[in-house]
Amino acid sequence: EESAAKYGCKVIFPEFSETIKKEGQPTDFNDLHILAGLEEVSRQLLPKIMEPLKPKLPPGFIQNKKGLYFDKGDGEPDWICSPIEVLAYTRDVNSENWGRLTRFRDLDGFIHEQAIPTELLVSDDTELAKLLANQGLAIVPRRALQNKLKHFLQSINLEKRAVCTSRIGWYGNHFILPDGAIPATDEIYLQSDNGNYVGFRTSGILQEWQEQIAMPCMGNSRLIFSLSCAFAAPLLPLLYAESGGFNLKGASSIGKSTALAVAA
Repeated sequence: EESAAKYGCKVIFPEFSETIKKEGQPTDFNDLHILAGLEEVSRQLLPKIMEPLKPKLPPGFIQNKKGLYFDKGDGEPDWICSPIEVLAYTRDVNSENWGRLTRFRDLDGFIHEQAIPTELLVSDDTELAKLLANQGLAIVPRRALQNKLKHFLQSINLEKRAVCTSRIGWYGNHFILPDGAIPATDEIYLQSDNGNYVGFRTSGILQEWQEQIAMPCMGNSRLIFSLSCAFAAPLLPLLYAESGGFNLKGASSIGKSTALAVAA
């Protein structure tokens, strides 16, 4: 795997079910063919073969399950950060504001996709390290090795391109959010040096929202009005309508904060 990552190759390992493992100690696709048949070999191989090759790593860099390293050639390689993939070059529709689309796991195993502006890769500060560390990437504290990460992201050669936007909201037919888009797309991403989007999170499922939020609002005109405002806001640009706001005024403990919580 390490050699494949270094030279931009692809390595595929067979997967054996517990039943097949009981037949002996299978190790390769020949064993899989004998024990499970050609159809199983094709089922496992074809999807992996069709996946695009990962980009070849820049000279001196090594990546494995423990992370990204830089090998100076005079001893043990230096650890830079936990494993990180570079998926695409990003740029806006004017071919400006270039960046790199990255993907990595935090310590809880949650996958993050972060579009990084190129200006962070050439600046002489720690803003890149702060941005990625806040997203959960484990990164070396030494400034010199943090600069190696900038060099890695800057010099890696990629084929895939994606469009970036600096604002949350509608971009063509997609509503762009920090963690994806509606409907989903792998062509457009939010790119910003601000990684603090605490207010934009998903929680639960539609049925839970219907049962625990929408249904208790039945019969209360102000709560229904608050819900309607929440849904109306992202739809206004589609209607070319002007935006606005509403102020709920009244004494304490009559439901103003509850209406705000329902809309949120």
